Amino acid sequence: MKLSETVKKLSNFVKIAGFFSWECSACNKSILSDASTDFKNGWMKQCVLITSDGKEYIGEYDGYGRIGDEDGEMDIVEEDLEDQGFTIYHKACWKIIGRPGFKDQSNYSNDQGFFVDEKIYEISEPKNRDDLENIKNMNLKNTRGF
Repeated sequence: MKLSETVKKLSNFVKIAGFFSWECSACNKSILSDASTDFKNGWMKQCVLITSDGKEYIGEYDGYGRIGDEDGEMDIVEEDLEDQGFTIYHKACWKIIGRPGFKDQSNYSNDQGFFVDEKIYEISEPKNRDDLENIKNMNLKNTRGF
């Protein structure tokens, strides 16, 4: 096997072995981890997860399947929420669209909420439906080398 093929396989393994995330069901952009946010896009790690049976979890996403809230951390994977189904939103988006409940299973994020180009993902928090629509229409496909 050529070195380039080995590196490609290894980078694909590393990419899937750690961070994971979903797309916000309102703006279709990734729920970001704390490690990939800064002052301007920090709102993108604040999320609301609603299960198919109506339970709400609100807090900061850590990139590894946990949402930190005032009571501690809730682990998405260990709670088997994947099997139950859930909808996840950025908290700001969720508020703008009227705090909806469960819609359908949220889509996985290809950039895993971490492998994003910081220059492209410098998005200010939406304040109204027009801002949200502008974010939804942004093309953010250019992720960091993946």
